[in-house]
Amino acid sequence: MSAFSSSLQTQRIDLEPRHSRLVVLGDPHGALKTVQRVLSLDRDDRTLATCVGDVVGYADGVASSSLAEYLHAERIPTVEGNHEDWVRDDGTLAIVQNRDAGRRLTSETLDWMRTLPAHIEFRRAGTEDLLALMVHSIRRPDWDWLGNTNAAAFIQRHGNPNLVLSGHSHRPKFIVVTPGYGTFIEPFDFEANDEIGMDIPEEGSVLVDAGSLGRAELEPSLKTPGVRSGPSRYGTYAVVDFEQRRVVLRRIVRLDAH
Repeated sequence: MSAFSSSLQTQRIDLEPRHSRLVVLGDPHGALKTVQRVLSLDRDDRTLATCVGDVVGYADGVASSSLAEYLHAERIPTVEGNHEDWVRDDGTLAIVQNRDAGRRLTSETLDWMRTLPAHIEFRRAGTEDLLALMVHSIRRPDWDWLGNTNAAAFIQRHGNPNLVLSGHSHRPKFIVVTPGYGTFIEPFDFEANDEIGMDIPEEGSVLVDAGSLGRAELEPSLKTPGVRSGPSRYGTYAVVDFEQRRVVLRRIVRLDAH
């Protein structure tokens, strides 16, 4: 096991009345510019930015460290992802896309990684109301994806929250768990839509996989329909509005990609 695994299993965050929204950054993998663009578009005084983990990895050590240090400086709550868990004892990333790039993280990034919890509970300040549970994915035994075969058991194990926020798969989706009706993945055509929304249920649960913002910078094979200037890449994230009891998956396109 990595020496940099989190020692804090669950972090509780009490949301003040002014915080009625969350911006949930999908696995960013060192995509600092894309993260900053998302926050410039979708962050305001009533919005708390959060991250579902996998801040480091795929991107090289410099890019991964730059993003980690930005999230730390901005005090953006983040859970530990598998790429954080996989960092080697000497601070070397396990996986980078460019094999010739440097893999070493800064000591500041390693210190920050040691503080990351496995779960974050978002509760309304002054109450015990659980608004949302954030995880990266199923941590044991081997970082399994959350899907329609295991979501119901996971949600039950964690007290049946109405809303679970996750990452890991890089594929944005809603997984709906309805008592008496089983579990299903809500299908949608994300290629043809900039955003897709779903209501947070009063009964049952919805698990939201925020996807990956790293895809906007790391996967050149992804193209955006209708853009004539050539191949473009996109990343995804989620926005939760507790007042409207609604969660939206959004796509952000990097038009200058090649």
